[in-house]
Formats: sequence, C-alpha cells, structure tokens
Amino acid sequence: MNYYGTEKQQRLQRQCDEAQAVIAVTPGLVQAGRFFCVDDIDRIDWAFVEDRLASDGVFGFRMVPTTRMGEIHEKLGPSYRLDLWSVFSADRDTAIAKTIVFPASPGSFASGRMG
Repeated sequence: MNYYGTEKQQRLQRQCDEAQAVIAVTPGLVQAGRFFCVDDIDRIDWAFVEDRLASDGVFGFRMVPTTRMGEIHEKLGPSYRLDLWSVFSADRDTAIAKTIVFPASPGSFASGRMG
C-alpha cells in the first residue's frame, strides 16, 4: 500500500488500514481515509473517541443530524474544534434531477456533471 502526505497523514492512513478488522466489527465505526470516523453517535464508545483524539488529534462524525451537534460539542468540551460541512443526501433519481450539466472544457478530465 502506498501512503501519501505528511508523515502524520501517512501514519494515520496506515493505522486505519491496519484497523480494518476492528472497524468491520465495531458498530458505527468507519474508516474516513486518514482517520477514524463514526456515523452513529449512539453506538460509539466515547472512550474510544477520546483515545483517538488524544493520539491522532482528529476524529470524524459523519452525517450526524444537525440536531445532535450540541451533544457532540458537550462531549468533546472546549479543547476540540468541530468543523461542519453541509452535505446533500438523496436517492439516485433525486440526485440526478438536481444536478446541473456543464459542458466540459477542452482538455479537462471532468465529465461536466456538477451538483
């Protein structure tokens, strides 16, 4: 396996790869590429989250409803920053209906689809 980025980024990628067996049997735990992530905050062991934050400095909370953000802020406390992104989630037909098709620029690798 090839790893890219800084030494820390490569270490995080490697440890996620090495933890695939644990991730596969841990409800709610997800490999987010370079760090551990959870997509069900009701099923995760918060001690695990705290351990990962202490050793890695990063942990992800994927697709958590905005109504639950306060709980995460409270659990993490003031020592950690919580970055948020707005995401679009839909079934295939809805997603296709909402996309805007742009012509590809000459020499571009993009198909021109954007949503």
